[in-house]
Amino acid sequence: MMYPRIKLKFIGIIVLYLSMYTSAALATDCNERSPNFSADNDEYYDLDANKELTNNEKKEFGKLLKKLSGKWKGSLVHLECKGSIKNSRRIIQEADVDANIRNSSNNIFHMDYEAHYLKVRRSSLKKLKTLGQDTIFTYELKDENNIVFSEKYRRTNANRASYSVENIYEISLSGNTLKLVQTTYFNGFFAWSDKWSLKSR
Repeated sequence: MMYPRIKLKFIGIIVLYLSMYTSAALATDCNERSPNFSADNDEYYDLDANKELTNNEKKEFGKLLKKLSGKWKGSLVHLECKGSIKNSRRIIQEADVDANIRNSSNNIFHMDYEAHYLKVRRSSLKKLKTLGQDTIFTYELKDENNIVFSEKYRRTNANRASYSVENIYEISLSGNTLKLVQTTYFNGFFAWSDKWSLKSR
């Protein structure tokens, strides 16, 4: 009599797993819109509509960035979409990372890191640097160790065509563990993301 219960429980676990997997897959879809963008939202392209942080927000933001200063080690997962919107393909690269984080005036996050890409067996020196508190468009301080914010600017390609770039940053600090995500959107659509999982050294 126990078999049906066990079977139903097992099926329930599979269904839950599949639903979690589907949600994760949708979160990295090449045609996904930015959470800040909708078809009738013309303000999305207005680069003057940035958020002015209060003095308290600036203070809390700076305190968190100061906690991150130092040397870190861990892993990086890079996901990028290549090709046209109709024929885009996902490229995933994984790397081991050695990083050094520092922050300067105006609450600028600055990380220099060396990525050792596992599959292709090559290393490269890279840099992640935010534009500062004056370019923030959305800002949410969940608690003193968790923050989500976005910045936007305009870029010109080789054909001199202009397009908007939005970077959404998620920073989560727990003890000596740092989770950092940068998700980038071109004209409101997903382009690529970097996800770091780091521990302080």
